[in-house]
Amino acid sequence: MIAEIATGVTQDEVIRGLKKEATLDGEDSSHSARVSAWAHLGKHLGMFSERLMLDMNMRQTQARAIDFSAMPQDKLESVIKLLESIQEDAAKARAIEGESRPVS
Repeated sequence: MIAEIATGVTQDEVIRGLKKEATLDGEDSSHSARVSAWAHLGKHLGMFSERLMLDMNMRQTQARAIDFSAMPQDKLESVIKLLESIQEDAAKARAIEGESRPVS
């Protein structure tokens, strides 16, 4: 969400573009572009284990780089929602990590 604020590009727009590329067929299509788009969609959906930790690390890095003092109230509320989401993601990651560890 912080990246959306900074760039004006939403996750939904990116997902729609990837889905379009992944399903594109015909003369203007590329096999490697389709495979890449499907891989990116799978990563976004958390189908690959490294995605969650990388995403959380990226979000935390982006959050530290923003000067919140000059941010309008509506944007601050968006950042607060994002930080709450990060906390939820971290709790989920810890739960998943606990479930995947072998029992001693």
